[in-house]
Amino acid sequence: MLWDRDGTVAVFYDRNAGLVPTFTEGQRQTLNDEDTTTQLEFTVNSPGRDLVLIFPELRDITGLSIYVTFGSFQGSGSADWSANSTNGVDGTWNQIEASWAGPIGQQANKPEMRDDIYATALSGVKALRFRITAAEFGFKSQLRSLHVYGNLAAGESPDRLRVWHPTLDEALDDADADGPFFDFGDHARLDTATKTFRVKNISGTLTATSITVSLNVLTDASPALSTWMELSTDDVNYSTSLNISSLAPGSISSVIFVRAAAPDDAQLSLWWPRITAVAGTYS
Repeated sequence: MLWDRDGTVAVFYDRNAGLVPTFTEGQRQTLNDEDTTTQLEFTVNSPGRDLVLIFPELRDITGLSIYVTFGSFQGSGSADWSANSTNGVDGTWNQIEASWAGPIGQQANKPEMRDDIYATALSGVKALRFRITAAEFGFKSQLRSLHVYGNLAAGESPDRLRVWHPTLDEALDDADADGPFFDFGDHARLDTATKTFRVKNISGTLTATSITVSLNVLTDASPALSTWMELSTDDVNYSTSLNISSLAPGSISSVIFVRAAAPDDAQLSLWWPRITAVAGTYS
């Protein structure tokens, strides 16, 4: 989930002082990126802190991944969810995992981020809470990543754009068999690979206008991914973003191409460029 930019509010509740600081956009990006060397440092005092995500609408959650380091001492925590919390403190909470230190894991590198995802099946989630407790209090700890997998619950935010299959009438941004559709696999330097998709306006009543389709990157490569991963409407002229003038209610765009053309000095690693489609207005 693009929870760093989709309207989700992230708060860090100090259960001792009662303070609820809200994360900035930069802090949200630090947690939702794939770079485990970047971190948010914090002090854990008794009885601990709660990292809470409050979604703008109900979500169905299928997987979680959190990476916290505690320095030289031990720490633990639990994971909970709520269908009705408005601020991370109120509402009814249900336990997901009594101790996420093991099962949800500490994803120390990019391969582990792909392999060590804690699978779950939660419906109608309004908020997630990760309770962080240290064996010794007053020491610095680091939040390094928090990844959430899933989709909006049925019927939520019906006026929006979705990335669509290039030939079939089905979405590509859900948790079904199309989940790995955009995985380019082992992509060699100097190789070129292309995938196609479309964009659908799922609104039943509103027209989406001034649509921008682009690739969004939180953890970049060297050279930058924007120099060798681009979009096109004709598979000839490529750019970092493209525009669709409008999509009527229920309509689907023409095919869009996304191309990976790695240069001979492309940095070796795993990379996660995110395809976004944003409408300027709905009317």
